[in-house]
Amino acid sequence: MAQTVLSSSIKEQIVCNALAKAGIPNRKAALRAARVAWAERVRLQAIGGAEVEAEIRKNLKKKLKHLPLNFLRR
Repeated sequence: MAQTVLSSSIKEQIVCNALAKAGIPNRKAALRAARVAWAERVRLQAIGGAEVEAEIRKNLKKKLKHLPLNFLRR
């Protein structure tokens, strides 16, 4: 009796197709997007809000302007 041999690439493709059909990649992408949004909200709250972030960015930009150019090229 002849035996069918599946190469590892074919097995991997079968698994990928099964995962896609089950919707796993879409759910993972949605969870990843939700986690990114949550992390951004936590970051903003941790530094005191959007207004404080804008002030920090403004101050940082001022300070970076005064650095010598060769300092940034290391």
